[in-house]
Amino acid sequence: MSEEDIFGSDLLSVVAHDLKSPISAVRGYLELLPQAGSLNEVQAKYCARAVAGLDRMEGLITAMLEMSRLEKGEALQYADCDLGIIARSAVDLVEGQARQSGITIHVQIDPGLSLVHGDRRLLGQVINNLLTNAIKYNREQGSIWIVVSNQPDFVRVDIRDNGVGIPEEDQPHIFNQFFRAGNSAKTRASGSGLGLAIVKAIIDKHQGYVWVSSVEEEGSTFSFTVPRKGRQSEGVDMVGAHARQVGEGSDTQDRIIHEASIEESDDIDDNTQESRGSREVDSSSDAV
Repeated sequence: MSEEDIFGSDLLSVVAHDLKSPISAVRGYLELLPQAGSLNEVQAKYCARAVAGLDRMEGLITAMLEMSRLEKGEALQYADCDLGIIARSAVDLVEGQARQSGITIHVQIDPGLSLVHGDRRLLGQVINNLLTNAIKYNREQGSIWIVVSNQPDFVRVDIRDNGVGIPEEDQPHIFNQFFRAGNSAKTRASGSGLGLAIVKAIIDKHQGYVWVSSVEEEGSTFSFTVPRKGRQSEGVDMVGAHARQVGEGSDTQDRIIHEASIEESDDIDDNTQESRGSREVDSSSDAV
């Protein structure tokens, strides 16, 4: 990283951190307003909109700070990770948000999934960011399929939705910082424009790859790979291996996405199923 990049990253971190205090102060005053006297319907609506605006600002600040940490090369907390368990935990976090829009999430995980060596929190953030986007840019009563599969050198995660899709001309820029697709206004979904840039930065740090396949008005599939445990240090040509195993349009990719679309079992009964984050991963396709 150049001196200019380091300065820019540090400045971004300082500015983002310093914005937290005034935002907290404004939120505090807004929460005190009802105690000063009853608000009429219009006043209450404006207060709610102001709080929602603060929520978006805090989300942007959090994303900026995360991006700054990644750009400065802060050390990752490496450990042996099961991407299947991480994926199920991420689904648990967004399940309520999905149900509010009537969206069903289908989960399919290979049995005997290989471990990867990585930062659990950051890999969880990758899946959470992609799932959140799949919900925001989906249609009401839509579906999301998440497939976690073994590849010869990688563990691969595919997250597909049947939402608005991404215009072809926007797809080469979708992982750039602050970029938003031209049709994002269709869903009125708010966002920082940093979520996918953070995804790419995290996957790059894990010697993995991330890409998107999308058709406008039909949906998008975001895919990423992380080397299986030990493969980073075995002298494997990861670039060549990735091109052979999971290149866009490959039979492997088509098979995985096809399986994800046809494997739709009954909805999970939360009263009878144990936590998805702790149960044994298998090849069954769960709908949540």
